[in-house]
Amino acid sequence: MSVPPLVAQAFRALADAEWEDAMALADANWDVMLREHPTALRAIAEAVPAEMLEGRPLWKKLHLQIPYRASPPSAR
Repeated sequence: MSVPPLVAQAFRALADAEWEDAMALADANWDVMLREHPTALRAIAEAVPAEMLEGRPLWKKLHLQIPYRASPPSAR
């Protein structure tokens, strides 16, 4: 299974500690990310420094509401 280009680009930004770039990419593609890649959105929200979520209620809410499914079923 390949990683969708949008998700790969966001994860590259995270890997480079380009937090704002990762969030901006997700913001610009919010509908697609929420519909097709909610786990990637959650990963971004969890990876960025907590202070970046301040003043961004949608991101903070997202961090709390979208279930995280990256762990294998046996780990849940």
